[in-house]
Amino acid sequence: MDSSAPSSKTSIEIERRFLVKRIKTNKPLSGCTKDHISQGYFGSLPGKTMRVRIKNNSTTIFTVKRGSGISRDEIETTVINENIGKAALDACVFTLSKTRYTFDGWELDIFEGPLKGLVLLERELSSEDEELPPFPDFLEIDQEVTNSINNLALAEASAMLTEDVNPNQLLTLMSVTPLPMVVLTGGPCSGKSTSMQELRERYPELAFVPEVATIVIAQVGIRPPVGDVVGLAKFQKLIYAVQRAFEHAAQDQAIRDGKKAIILDRGSMDNAAYIDGGVEAFAGLLRTTREAEYARYQAVICLSQPSKEVYEQMRSNNPARSEDFETAEALSQRIKDAWRQHPSCHVIPKGDRWQEVSNSVHETLSSLVKGL
Repeated sequence: MDSSAPSSKTSIEIERRFLVKRIKTNKPLSGCTKDHISQGYFGSLPGKTMRVRIKNNSTTIFTVKRGSGISRDEIETTVINENIGKAALDACVFTLSKTRYTFDGWELDIFEGPLKGLVLLERELSSEDEELPPFPDFLEIDQEVTNSINNLALAEASAMLTEDVNPNQLLTLMSVTPLPMVVLTGGPCSGKSTSMQELRERYPELAFVPEVATIVIAQVGIRPPVGDVVGLAKFQKLIYAVQRAFEHAAQDQAIRDGKKAIILDRGSMDNAAYIDGGVEAFAGLLRTTREAEYARYQAVICLSQPSKEVYEQMRSNNPARSEDFETAEALSQRIKDAWRQHPSCHVIPKGDRWQEVSNSVHETLSSLVKGL
């Protein structure tokens, strides 16, 4: 039998995915199976994703995935032919590369190129209700991103980061009626991250997308330049492009997963709060309008800045927060100004106790979801 002949297999993939905040030590990886992976996507149709993957510059695997949630049907065809793999990868709309370490049933993906600094941990399960084992102790886990970050979204983001993609290529991805998107936003220490976690646990019928700027800055390592007007403008264009790519991919994933709506940790207009000149400068820089950006989102929930006493207490528990109260309050106001003209902008008032704020967010979102 010709060993280079294609071989196919059909299976059900049950997988969970987690964002890694930090690798405490690389020592445990020295004895793991290590593979270099380059992969690309021909596009994504409703209910179907088509991918080509080259493993260690030799084996090529063509994959078609169907289904929703953590469980999906998967058809794989393996070809031992380097030329076929490279030709297929060149034809892909979006591509990415990574190094994968396999150990104890876990797969650790360390991304390269424009996504350098991003690390994901995956686990394939035998059933949807299988209990997840303890995380490897040398990894610090940030959050689960099974339903919010997939490799197609990352490949799109990689293309945006390199600015090598022709915007017309996005048209090759088939579009369907989009799901409504709701933005959750707020200033420093407003409780936005806590709210996102609470809502994620409370509303399994919704899809949740993490903050794009945090991933680009903290995970990929691309930071806004200080004192460089041109560099800052380029950074804002980058965040905007990646935001659009993530929203597009989240739509595709959420539709396939049967979700009712998408909740975003910040939206495009949040960028206006970080640009001198506010909304007008933002619109000019990105060649857009306030109305066009508002139209992408069904509603906005904006958390208010807490009192100075509460803020200082929260700030003391978070060393990453460097803003004093006055600076944070001014930023919070700029975020409100960016969104306040949205026809469905809901400002959550400050509260002395977190439970008051949490209840207000829940009641507001519950009312919005019923109307979707």
